[in-house]
Amino acid sequence: MVHKNILLGAAILWTVAITILSLVTLKVSDGGISNADKYVHFTFYFVFTTAWFLFLRSTSPKARIVKNIIVCFFLAVAYGALMEVLQGLLTVNRSADIMDALANTTGSLAASLILYRMYHNK
Repeated sequence: MVHKNILLGAAILWTVAITILSLVTLKVSDGGISNADKYVHFTFYFVFTTAWFLFLRSTSPKARIVKNIIVCFFLAVAYGALMEVLQGLLTVNRSADIMDALANTTGSLAASLILYRMYHNK
């Protein structure tokens, strides 16, 4: 099993990456894919939820699997909402977008459901 400090470092690193990428202006091509940024939001928060769950799992008993999933889901939703608010308040070329928040939430929900299937009652 991966050491809990490595899992914590990975979760923090991913969170910092999301923060930076959410608050800086980047000129990135969508490759002609409609709503490409929504797939990025989904993926960011899918990984965010998974990373924090794996860390929590490494520090708590198996009996807390469902609790850890719920905590990670709500942490991701709250963090995603915070990033959207900060985009609206702190950036010039970015704005808060409810559809981005929905994509964040959907990514976290998908991760939560998969983690539940993988780890519950194991």
